[in-house]
This record gives sequence, structure tokens and C-alpha cells, in this order.
Amino acid sequence: LAIVAVLIVAWQFAVDFGWVNAFLMGSPGGIAIEAWRQLQSGQLLSDTWTTLYATIVGFLLGSIGGSMAGLLLWDSRHVARIIDPFVVALNGLPKISLAPMIIIWFGSGMLSKVALAFIATFIVALLSAYQGTHQIDANLVNLMRSLGATKRQIFLKVVVPATLPWIISAFRLNIGFALIAEIGGEFIASDKGLGRSIFVAGNLFNLNAVWVGVLTLMLVAIALYLVVSRIERYLLPWESR
Repeated sequence: LAIVAVLIVAWQFAVDFGWVNAFLMGSPGGIAIEAWRQLQSGQLLSDTWTTLYATIVGFLLGSIGGSMAGLLLWDSRHVARIIDPFVVALNGLPKISLAPMIIIWFGSGMLSKVALAFIATFIVALLSAYQGTHQIDANLVNLMRSLGATKRQIFLKVVVPATLPWIISAFRLNIGFALIAEIGGEFIASDKGLGRSIFVAGNLFNLNAVWVGVLTLMLVAIALYLVVSRIERYLLPWESR
């Protein structure tokens, strides 16, 4: 906090003395005034809620759905080998390149942004969960089978707990991927949201408004990361210890 405070004071000091061009870089004072103006008008809260809602919905659908699909592939090795090239190809594809098609198919509203966040997170979660199933101790699985455990019991008692660290790691990554995809969709076509606000402010050379949007996005990302960390401590208490 002290470092951040020093940087802000130095930034404002440099602007006041003309060492930094406020038109090109903005200023802490101008950012504070712009943030207060947007808060009073309700624009900042409305845009933040729009972006947060689409990001969370897409993030949850993609991360949970992808994790479940990856876990189910544990018992379908032949299916996994068949779809592996397609999954790898989709994972290497920049998801934002699909944004124009997604927006054409689903429109410029909330649904297209949720779809983009879903696509950006599903493949990552699937690959991470499936990779986690490869790290399970085979001796433990064989022991469960020798004790008469069914596939369902092995899946619930061994596979799922063993892959939870991999799944949580994918969740951490997917926070950023979901936000990138959602904001990219708002850049292309949207009537509200932080991405749209940043895009419009940038076209108008209003750097203070751009900074307000960027800083708000940082706060959103930090909040989501803390939520995932809290879930990790609940599901994997031994990891935190």
C-alpha cells in the first residue's frame, strides 16, 4: 500500500510540474474526479455489474463444465485419444478470434459475452482436469479394485479428490481468460459494460475514464481471485497448511 501511495503521489507531482503529459497519461486527480462522476451517475456501477455478471456466469459454466468433461474422460481413454487433437487445436486458438461469429450468432447482448467467457474457460478446465487424472497413483486405484470398489466409488473417492488441485489451478487461470474474452466481446459490440466504457473513452482520448475502467477491472479480477482462493482453502485445507 505504501508503494502504491508513493507512486500515485509521484505521478500527480510529475503532472503538476509538467513532467508528464496529463492528456496522454491521465492524472490521479483527474481519475478520482472521473470515478466520482461515474459513481454519481450510476454508470460505473451499471457497467461493472454487466461485466461481472457475464464473466461469472461464463466462468462458472465453462470451468465447471470443462472440469466435469475432463474427469469423465478418465474412464473413456479411447474417446480421449480421438478428441485430443481437436481439443489441443481449440486450446491453441485465440478465443477472441471467435468473437465476431459468436456475436453474429447470439447478438450483441449478454448471451454472446457469456458464450465467449464459456468458450475461453471450457477447454482450459477440460485439459487441466484430464491431465490431473493422469497423475493419480495407479497403485491406489488397483488397491480400491482389489477391495471390491466399483468404478463409481473409485471415481468419487479417488479420482475427484486427487484432481481437485488441478481443477482449482484451472479456475485461477480461467478468471483472467473469462475477463479477457468478455471484455473483448464488449470491445467489438456492446451497449454497456466496462469494456465498452474503456473503448469509447479511448476513442475520445479521455485517458482518465480509461484508467477508471482499467482499475475497476483490476479490482474485479482481484475479488474473483480471492473468492477462488477461499474455495480452495475450503476444499483443500491440507494445501493451505
